[in-house]
Order: sequence, then structure tokens, then C-alpha cells
Amino acid sequence: RADPHAQAASPAAHHTKDFFFDHVRHDEMKKSEIRAAESALLLHKKSKYIEKMRVAAALAQARADELGKKVPRHLKKFTVTQESKEEAGEEGKDQEVFDISNFRGKVPVTDCDLHFNLLVFVTKPKFTNCSTLFSKYKSQEGRQQRNKEDGDRDNDIMKRDNWIDLCTHMKVKLSPEMQQEMWDLLVRDNTKQELRRVDFIAGFHIHDVEERDPWISRVAKVLKLDYYEMDVEEMRERLAVKSAQQAELHATAEASESEEEDSDESDSGGDSDERDQANKPVRVLGLPLAEGERRGVSKAAKGEKSVADPSAGD
Repeated sequence: RADPHAQAASPAAHHTKDFFFDHVRHDEMKKSEIRAAESALLLHKKSKYIEKMRVAAALAQARADELGKKVPRHLKKFTVTQESKEEAGEEGKDQEVFDISNFRGKVPVTDCDLHFNLLVFVTKPKFTNCSTLFSKYKSQEGRQQRNKEDGDRDNDIMKRDNWIDLCTHMKVKLSPEMQQEMWDLLVRDNTKQELRRVDFIAGFHIHDVEERDPWISRVAKVLKLDYYEMDVEEMRERLAVKSAQQAELHATAEASESEEEDSDESDSGGDSDERDQANKPVRVLGLPLAEGERRGVSKAAKGEKSVADPSAGD
């Protein structure tokens, strides 16, 4: 099904080096704003991971206290606060109070990284540049209202509904939770719930692993963000593994449900209802097939344990 929002683009326009800067090629100040937004988003990405680990560590601490056990070692460092250090007394004197400034570990590839990388990969060929993509989905109502208040200033924004619309029209299937997580990454100020053009472009650029940018690569390396070390091939492999895991989990759940139904039938002596087709798993997230590739039936779908094909074209 054709995307009604897609911008026709010549083959030469696809995947150009200026996909993210073409609209500001003569404006060095605008370029600098995008670079500053990229840096801020990369740091925000690291902060979000650390916060997620702190929440996981707090839950693990509560569970460990309940069972009278110790917190797993890999989570322990996330639980150290100034208060807990003082309470530990002599035992805690060598502990380092945890915050983002003294986190020296690597930030591993997350599901959000993979999904965002894939979204950028399948979106780029549809548009001449990233600014055009933003213009297709931005909030027209918000722009008109703000122009009345602020004159002719550029106040282009995207609302959350516009973002959901964009995600829905792309060739990848993103769960509502993943759409929200990606939105939260892009919109650093959650009080406004508005996405500026500059942050949108920066967010897409830092997730383009097909044509990795040297400047982004340097910043990501300093922040120890593993995701930017990926290329498209590794992204495919990770998605294939994830698809296989999802297929195996679903097969296990179905087997368990089937056993329960068989048991219920034996007890009641009645016939079971037919399974509703809506209960079947939705198509797993994957890459559209490139030219020359063939779509294979995953072994997981046949009941064998194997890495599934991540491809899922319309």
C-alpha cells in the first residue's frame, strides 16, 4: 500500500550525505544548532539508560531485603547514595556515590536503539531530506497558532499525535510502548510535549547507522554508547535474534495455553472454542528485503529453535 505522506524523490536523492543538512547547507548557525541538539540527545540517551538501571536496582534492592539476600553485583553500584553510604558506616566508606558523572561503564544496545535505527533505515529512501519528512507530519494547527502569537518566527513543532501518525505510516511495526519511548527520547523537556524540527532531525541523524557520521561517532565513543558501533548487517543480526526469541516465547505461551485447554476439556468433557485469529502474534519488527534477497520461512515458525528472518515487508 502506497504511503500517502511519502515525498517522491529521485534515486540520486536517496541516502545522500546531506540528507540531514541539505535544508541548511548555506546556514552555518542552523547546522551548529543541529549539532548541539545531537550532542544533547546522545547525553540524554545515556542518562535514560542510567535512570532505567537505577529503577531496576531499587527494585532488586527491595526484593533482596525481602528475601534477606544481597543485590546482584552488576546492580549494586546503582544503589549507592550518600545516605546509604553513611548508613553503611565503616563498611561503606569505600563505596562511591553513584551519579552520571562517575558512571564509567558502557551503555549497551537497547531495544529503543534497534527500533530507531530501523525506522531511520526504512524512512530515508522515501524523502529527499529529513526536514521534508518533518514537514509532512508536523502540527499545522500548532504552527498557525504560534505564528499569530509570535509573528513570522519559525515555530515548527510536532505533537505526539503527529509522531504516532508518522510511526504508523512507516513500513515497520512499532509497539505503542516503543513509539512512546522514542518520543520521550526526542522530547527532552517533558513539560512541553512538543518536538522541534531541530531535535527531530538530530534524533534521526544520531540513529543513522547506514552512513555513520564521524562527529557523532566521536561523541558516542566518549559517552561509551555501544549502539553507534553497529552497522546495518549487525542491526539485521540483532533483529533476527530478537525475532527468534519472540517466536520462541510465543510458541511456549501457546503450548502452555493448549495444555490448559486440554486439561479443561478433560475435566468438563466439553468441546473447546475455536481460537480467535486476533490472538495470533502480530508481524515481528524487521527490515524490508533488499534487492536480490529471498524471504525464508524461519525455523522458529516450523517449531525448530533457530534465528528467525527479521524481514517483514508489506
